[in-house]
Amino acid sequence: MNILVSLSFLLIANNSNIVMENHMATAYESADLALKGIQDAERTGADISILTEKFNKALGLIEQANTSNYVTCFGYDNCLDSAITIFNSISKDSVILKDEANRLSGYKNVTVIGICLPLIAFFSLLFIFYLYKTWKSFQKDKFLNMQIKERREK
Repeated sequence: MNILVSLSFLLIANNSNIVMENHMATAYESADLALKGIQDAERTGADISILTEKFNKALGLIEQANTSNYVTCFGYDNCLDSAITIFNSISKDSVILKDEANRLSGYKNVTVIGICLPLIAFFSLLFIFYLYKTWKSFQKDKFLNMQIKERREK
């Protein structure tokens, strides 16, 4: 009977270790997805400071679960569940920030094409007109200051 009880405790302990390892693997997979989302958002030019803070908070929860030093959570599973929830929210927020950054870059393109290029063209034409008038004035002054020279034949 003692052997049966100790064997069942051993199986339960081994099974709980497998469940804990699977839970940790899920947390690490969520962390990888969140990190990829943050990197994608950064590539598009989004402000990722809030996502980085959330990511560091979730990493702190995983560390609390690994060290069994529960400061902001109540236990191993609670720490990992909170971390996974934060990682999932980071993944969702990074998609939103990426879309917003793409939309804003489209507005920048419209601004450049719709406002800056016409202004540059206007001032370029104004400068060319100024150069033409200056050149024409120079030619006119040159013509008016000419002196007539007689040509003598020998």
